Amino acid sequence: MTGRPRVSWEESVGGAVETLCSLFDNVYMLRSLGVLPQDGWLLRTMDKGHAGSKLWLVSLVLALRRALRQLVSVWRLKSQCQRELRRRARALVADSAVTEKLVRKVKECNARLRDALLDLVQNALYIVVVLYDICGWKRLRRLKVWCEYGSNVLVLLRICNAALQ
Repeated sequence: MTGRPRVSWEESVGGAVETLCSLFDNVYMLRSLGVLPQDGWLLRTMDKGHAGSKLWLVSLVLALRRALRQLVSVWRLKSQCQRELRRRARALVADSAVTEKLVRKVKECNARLRDALLDLVQNALYIVVVLYDICGWKRLRRLKVWCEYGSNVLVLLRICNAALQ
């Protein structure tokens, strides 16, 4: 045994698709910010027959599922740490090193929860944008624009959040 955690097929396929689709995320953000032209060569080449958008949609659904699983997992860990802290407070346990470790773990869980929640919301917004592009829902253009703005703000928030940590 090598000591490495086992990777499920979903994680390996999702990771490969996600790596490819991170390019779509960046190009799409640059397009929505006006840096790239709406009908430029790069966008036309990447999205022939909406194949790129469909691949991006699959990636986003997998990422949404992963973010939900991570959110639940971290939430459970945080709850366990908080329960242990409360139990220690009631029992008047004086081991401050363990208590400090639990407090640090709760803070770490809070940061991971925030990141997972931002990831979840950003992926949901991108799903709306991609579905609009694939299906061509003309009546929902304003919703697409707001989702684009929201996802761009979340990208910036995540960059700032990573820089502050």
